[in-house]
Amino acid sequence: MIDLRTERTWPPLTVQIVGVWLAALVGFIGTGWLALLGFFLKSPGLVGVSLVGPLLMFFLVGSLSQPAGLLTGRLLPRVGWAVLVTLFGTLGAVFYMSVLEASEPADPGPWPAALGVGVPFALVTAMLVRPLVIRLVAMGLTAALVALGIWLPTTLPHDDAPSRLAHANLPGDVLLMATPDAYEFPTLSRPDGEVVLEYRPTGKAQPLSYWPKLITRKVSPDQPADVREDGLVYRKWADNHLYLRREHGVEIVAMVPDDIPKDAVRAFVLSARPATDAEIMRLLPQAPDRRNRDVLERFTRTIARLGG
Repeated sequence: MIDLRTERTWPPLTVQIVGVWLAALVGFIGTGWLALLGFFLKSPGLVGVSLVGPLLMFFLVGSLSQPAGLLTGRLLPRVGWAVLVTLFGTLGAVFYMSVLEASEPADPGPWPAALGVGVPFALVTAMLVRPLVIRLVAMGLTAALVALGIWLPTTLPHDDAPSRLAHANLPGDVLLMATPDAYEFPTLSRPDGEVVLEYRPTGKAQPLSYWPKLITRKVSPDQPADVREDGLVYRKWADNHLYLRREHGVEIVAMVPDDIPKDAVRAFVLSARPATDAEIMRLLPQAPDRRNRDVLERFTRTIARLGG
């Protein structure tokens, strides 16, 4: 039996737990897309194929750290150990992804999210090592993390401006707008991946014509006819002035009839700014599935997809 008080205890334990965590990350990077596709297509076969690589890597880790595990000392039990780590670790990874989905738009970032995928596999491994204290700590930590994962998303609002913005798939992931004087709050449309804000005058005064537009779109290649004025791109299109302001990978376009002074059009496009939360709530629809913060429901629904 391994004694935690001896220096020989920690090397195989470290190799086994950390090795499984790293192997899970490598497997997720290499075949995680195939597992996601399998869940999407309701194909247990594809999911199974995606787990072959991680299973073999886990077996290799177990072979390099045989003294650390309850089941890794002999060949056949080691195979069973690799299967257990693969299956229960995968269930934990699905639960982890369910927590992330239920917590949107809170986003830990791609690297923390990816690094967390290996934690369930490491915890399953820690539950199967020889030292009892490590097993008990792993079980307690697992229970605490599951409880936290179920509870934490319920503390987030069901509907808010960040969640609407996160799911709107806007150019540049930002809603840009202007509020010119003498015009009502704009209406929003989404033709061909653009965001078009259209303004109606509040009265007879029409400093930007009857129906000016502010358009946000991905940056398009320059055309030879471009004319740059004061850092903006100016184009004439049909009977309209087009002033283009470019920043952060998007174009903000003011489209106003050519009988309006160009200075007013320039001021219009330069006044574009990120929308406030209140404006986002008025213009963007509620994010789909945002009322579902139930992690267990998401988890069971995902697993059930493999049952047809």
